[in-house]
Amino acid sequence: MCSGDADDPVCSAGASCTITGDGVLNLCLPTCNPWLDDCGEGQVCVPNSADFWCVPELADPTGIGEACSVINECVSGSTCVNDVDCEFGSCCSPYCDLADPDPNAPCAEDQVCIAWFDPPDQAPPGLQSLGVCVLQ
Repeated sequence: MCSGDADDPVCSAGASCTITGDGVLNLCLPTCNPWLDDCGEGQVCVPNSADFWCVPELADPTGIGEACSVINECVSGSTCVNDVDCEFGSCCSPYCDLADPDPNAPCAEDQVCIAWFDPPDQAPPGLQSLGVCVLQ
């Protein structure tokens, strides 16, 4: 459980607070790096508003380029984004590295790598060049 209050929740190092149910449920969840796949067995690294959390993975994760509807549905190394052309309006799309000489390498032919954090200086340490593949 998070300590502090809703305006300034506190968790131990390596975790951040999620406040749900109009403040009824305040949980500290482990933070993670979407490039490292550093969550435990049966968990996947998903984005939240300021960083990334380890949450339970679905039993049969959705592959890159396939339609998705929930944040923990996609295979590790990808996330569910709304601005790719899919049957349901959102698909699992891979993360990419804007600092890589070819940041579009993990992207599909009709996609480009764009910054995940805007501006990048708002990113957690080590994730300033994190991007995600989206349609051009």
